[in-house]
Amino acid sequence: MACSSAKHAITTERSNSTLQTVSDRTHLSRALVFNLIYHRDIQSGMLLLFQNDGTRQVAKEILKDIQVNTSIYFGTLTVVNICLGIATTVSDLAGGAAASVPVGHACPRC
Repeated sequence: MACSSAKHAITTERSNSTLQTVSDRTHLSRALVFNLIYHRDIQSGMLLLFQNDGTRQVAKEILKDIQVNTSIYFGTLTVVNICLGIATTVSDLAGGAAASVPVGHACPRC
């Protein structure tokens, strides 16, 4: 009986973790799309808040730096995810998936 409840707890914990990951990635994707669509409007609105040209120029340089670094980050993230996808596919085709142990077999008495 304890083994069954342990299996249920592990399954529930994994489901919650997976749902949280999917939710986080969805929020990140929406924020990225929002940024890509509206970044010029946001930038021009922010620059209007500054009174003189010197501070506007500094703010513009900071916003450009943020945009460049964000682009580099997402580009790197994309390359890493593509490589992980290729590695997972190659591993599955080579029989790596058959060697993995299912979660239900974690308890030695069951």
